[in-house]
Amino acid sequence: MRSFKTRKSELGKNKPPPVTSSGAESEDMMKAVTVKYQIGTYSGTISVDADENDDNEAIFARAKRKLNITLPMYYQHFEIIAD
Repeated sequence: MRSFKTRKSELGKNKPPPVTSSGAESEDMMKAVTVKYQIGTYSGTISVDADENDDNEAIFARAKRKLNITLPMYYQHFEIIAD
C-alpha cells in the first residue's frame, strides 16, 4: 500500500491565483439564468450559469447537460424566464 505524503514546502504550489476585481475579468462574468423546460413528461425550472454573450441555444445546451435526461424519443421545449 502506498503512502502519499506532502512536504510542507509543496503545500501552496498548486493554489489558483487570487481573484481580483480588475476590468479584464469583468468581461467574463457569468450570470444565473432561469430556464423553464419540458422534456417528455418532465417539466420544471433550472438555474444555469451563462456568459453575457451566450445566445439562447448555448444556454439551452447547458440546461440539457445539467438535466442529463436520456429518453429514446421525446418532445422538448426550453424557455428563458429570468436573466
